[in-house]
Amino acid sequence: VHEAGHAIAYSLFPVLGEVQTVSIVATEGGETSVRLSTDALQTAAGLGRMLICFLAGRAAERLLLGEPGVSSGGRAESDLAHATRLALESETTLGLSEEKPLLYRPPSQPGDFLHLNRELAARVHGRLEAAEAKAMELLREHEPAMIELAGQLVEHQVLDGEAVRIVMARHQSRVSHPAG
Repeated sequence: VHEAGHAIAYSLFPVLGEVQTVSIVATEGGETSVRLSTDALQTAAGLGRMLICFLAGRAAERLLLGEPGVSSGGRAESDLAHATRLALESETTLGLSEEKPLLYRPPSQPGDFLHLNRELAARVHGRLEAAEAKAMELLREHEPAMIELAGQLVEHQVLDGEAVRIVMARHQSRVSHPAG
């Protein structure tokens, strides 16, 4: 379910890049490999889409299983870690904060920095909550495709990007999807 959520989210934002493979047999858990477009990650909108994709696995678990699993967090390279770093960078170093966007404030220890600065932690968490809510909304809209993709992953364990695109095309006419 988790990796199906990521694959669906990336498929809904083709401007970010193209899904290459989806696997549920990686040693550190599943993996959705995407050939990212660096151009798409140069704007606030692109980074917001990336946050949605980072949190789509967790959102898929919440949607289909009723609660998130621990696989989204727990290690420095986890989805939650990536999403938190990106949201923190948006607030502190990328000039995208609503509050003092012209200040470049690189934290030396991101986790510690969030513990010490409650206002910043609240803004970072707000970005994460908004991205997860959007992921939930998109995945709810594409739930049949996500269920089919999750079933194929259980059966085959690894899917190539073409298999993901076929599932998405089969269900595309039933829903509208976000632009780019």
